Amino acid sequence: NVTTWKNVHGSSNNLCVAMSTDETVIATGGADKAVRLVFSATESFADTSATLELSSPVISLGFSPKLRNVLACGCMDASAYLIQYNVETQGGRSVLKIVNHTALPDKHNQTEDERE
Repeated sequence: NVTTWKNVHGSSNNLCVAMSTDETVIATGGADKAVRLVFSATESFADTSATLELSSPVISLGFSPKLRNVLACGCMDASAYLIQYNVETQGGRSVLKIVNHTALPDKHNQTEDERE
């Protein structure tokens, strides 16, 4: 059985996709600068999904194999983020919520002293 989602990022292209290690969550990154999280068992990007707008188009995604509910993503402007999310219950159903995101420091634009 194959599920196809169309227009996940509106009129923008979907640029990358990743599945969590437990196969319950799918993340997509798009040219619209957004990361979208959705339950893999759902038929659509409904109101149980979560969206985070970042600094530029999202070109890479990867779920941590060791840290639960952590997603790393890279953007076209060379920025990188760690995103933490939770599964919460609202009105008797599970909902994805982004609880924290952190931009990683840009080591390429730092001097040797700043890197230490």
